Amino acid sequence: TNGGTGAAGQPQKGFAFDAQSDIGGILLNNYSTLFTVGDVSVRMACGNFIANILGIEATAPSGSSAHTGMIVTRSNGSDAPQSNPTAIQNDSVTTNTSIVTLVTNTSGDLVNLGHVTGTITTPTQVVMFTAALKVGPSAPDACTAKGSAIGIPR
Repeated sequence: TNGGTGAAGQPQKGFAFDAQSDIGGILLNNYSTLFTVGDVSVRMACGNFIANILGIEATAPSGSSAHTGMIVTRSNGSDAPQSNPTAIQNDSVTTNTSIVTLVTNTSGDLVNLGHVTGTITTPTQVVMFTAALKVGPSAPDACTAKGSAIGIPR
C-alpha cells in the first residue's frame, strides 16, 4: 500500500551522524559527510572568513527544496550571539546548496550552539533531519554536527 490509509507504506531508513572538523583555513573549508539518503547528500563545511563558519550543504536532484529552522545561543547560555543567523530558510537545492550557517562570535564567549530541524523535498522522497550544531575557535572540534535523518518515499 502507499500508507495513505495508515497501513505500512514503503520502507524507510533512519541515519545517525556525528561529525567534527577543524577549519580548513582562511577561505578554505574542510568537508564532512553527514548522511546520504537516496538521491540526497548532506555535508558539513567548516571554514573561516573573519570568524569560523559551520555550514550545512545539501545536494539533491532538480526540483528539490529545503526548509530549515534554527535556534542559536552562545555556549554560556546567557549572552545573545553577535550575529544571528537566518532563523528560517527556504532554498531551492541543487549541488552543495547552503541550507544552514552558524558563525562564531568575535569577542567574549566565542562558541555558538545551534539546533536545526529541516526537510529536503525531492521529486521522489522527503528527508527529515534534526541536528545539534557547535562552532567555536580552531581546534579538532571547531565545527560539530550531531543528529539524525530519515527518508520517506513520496
